[in-house]
Amino acid sequence: MREPSFFIIGAPKCGTTSLFQHLSGHPQVFAATNKEPFYFCTDMPGYRERTSRITNERDYLSLFAGATDAHLHLGEASVYYLFSRVAVTEILHKYPAAKFIVILRNPVDMVYSFHSELLLGGEENMPCFETAWSLQDARLSGKYIPAECRDSKVLQYRDVARFGMQVNRLLGTVPRSQVFITLLEDFRKQPRQTYLDLLSFLELDDDGRQDFPLVNACRVARSRFLLQLLGSPPYPLSILKRLTLGLLGRNNKFLRQVWELNFKPFARRPQTLNMRKILVDEFSKDVADLSEILSRDLSHWL
Repeated sequence: MREPSFFIIGAPKCGTTSLFQHLSGHPQVFAATNKEPFYFCTDMPGYRERTSRITNERDYLSLFAGATDAHLHLGEASVYYLFSRVAVTEILHKYPAAKFIVILRNPVDMVYSFHSELLLGGEENMPCFETAWSLQDARLSGKYIPAECRDSKVLQYRDVARFGMQVNRLLGTVPRSQVFITLLEDFRKQPRQTYLDLLSFLELDDDGRQDFPLVNACRVARSRFLLQLLGSPPYPLSILKRLTLGLLGRNNKFLRQVWELNFKPFARRPQTLNMRKILVDEFSKDVADLSEILSRDLSHWL
């Protein structure tokens, strides 16, 4: 059975979904049928057990069962692999030649967008970002954790967005030649060049792609029940979901359309100046560390 050779490992709300979709369309790439299996996030079992439910190697490799000889690379994208303390190490142990793809953005903007994403999925229950930020210490001790939250670590916003620390850990584990790091701002300004750089990293031919829409923008669900049913339903609804997927298939076009139609765009109000200052102060040291690691001036983030 074919094995994966590249991993888009994060970070959340930084463009990983867009990169995954663009690479998925390349004729020499086979993308996992489940975008985020979280298989190697063994320190975040809630995501393996309540989302993908892929907890053994046989089920994991089945995600790539459709690959043919035409596919030079097989890959998946699980946004918490970079944040996880063990995922990259476990991937490298299993696949020593694996290539790792990282896309990042200003953490000050990312945490605000990430809060919206957690609200959408029901993992956050505080609509006010300032309140959610202030609860981090209490939540660290197990208080105020929403019932639908799959892993309380994601509610530690300051840790999820500490990219300098995470990239430093990554490069201390993986040879630099096996890591591709880009920024969302570069992808927005020069999407084709970023894509070509990524293809060069993977040693793939240019497929001529010219259209690079960003996906997974900020949005809200029209129906919370439908979102939960198609996303991470509780038992016994999870049985109904598995039966439905068994009959229609995981990639059924109708189900994908229902999923997408359940969302509508949502524009959040800008952060308050006071909250933005708090975030700038929180992340200034980490951004400086990332600037040094990447040999790039990121002072405009602050």
